Amino acid sequence: MKNHALSKELVRMESEEKLMLEVPHIKQNNMICFQARIDAFGKLIISHGKDRGFSSSSVEIDTYSVSSYFLKLQAEQQESFQHGLEIKEYVDVIIRVADNFKANVLLTSATGSFECEITWRGCTGEIMAECENSSFRDCKLTFYCPDYDKKIWAFGDSYVGICPGNWPQVLNGLGYKNYMVDGISGRTSEEALVSLERCFTFGTPEKILWGLGMNDGDSEEGISQSWLETMKRVEAYCKEKDIELIMMTIPNVPGRKHHFKNEYITNSGYRFVDINHAVGADITPDWYEGLLAGDKVHPTAFGGHVIAMKIAMEVPELGG
Repeated sequence: MKNHALSKELVRMESEEKLMLEVPHIKQNNMICFQARIDAFGKLIISHGKDRGFSSSSVEIDTYSVSSYFLKLQAEQQESFQHGLEIKEYVDVIIRVADNFKANVLLTSATGSFECEITWRGCTGEIMAECENSSFRDCKLTFYCPDYDKKIWAFGDSYVGICPGNWPQVLNGLGYKNYMVDGISGRTSEEALVSLERCFTFGTPEKILWGLGMNDGDSEEGISQSWLETMKRVEAYCKEKDIELIMMTIPNVPGRKHHFKNEYITNSGYRFVDINHAVGADITPDWYEGLLAGDKVHPTAFGGHVIAMKIAMEVPELGG
């Protein structure tokens, strides 16, 4: 078993200096911690994927409040709470990310502690701590995720992210907890491979559930070469590390065809979950009625439920 914590330290941090950690695209059940001694305090910002759109979140702590931001590029503040503390001598912050797009923030300083719950979608780019009008010393930023001990690692794109009723949330609600989920919206298979390689620094699972391909469309003539090359790399890693690979077919949608990829998956000899069949996308790219959202790419909430039920039936060990 490996140590699932990743840390970086900085002797001094002045205004506009940053502490950063490169981590996988972990979706849920992780912890971000920052600690420092204070010479002067103005504002502390802790973020995951700052300015990365739908997959970004930030927490800003100033002398009066704890504020959270989503889509920080547009400066959209989500929540703000008065903490009632005089922040001096030292500052400790723990952000515990749950499995429901929420996070618990615990702020502690010399005069007491404060706790609040915020919206959290950060799962891409760097985890970063920075300050404004401040001077810190003995700084440490830590990322920790116990889910790397889980037997199954699941990888996906927006189907594990922003979709209404995305399948991990559905399965979480049914008590299926025996897996780590890694995914961001709009991600290609090549980007997922980078995250997988980072995940291996934290451990090795017994099984990988691989659900990438919606953003790697096939051409009219043949399979997406970038997807195929990435899939071969994933297969090689699984063979080398004695991991069972479980593939997922990619549902066809209007404007995005995946026939060649799905043929590769179903003929691969690997275990697979046929999502394309479950939603009726092997019959029509518009799926069964009521399952495909108006954007013609993502499932509706009920479509997400149907996908989750198919995954639960084919990979029951997700439940433990």
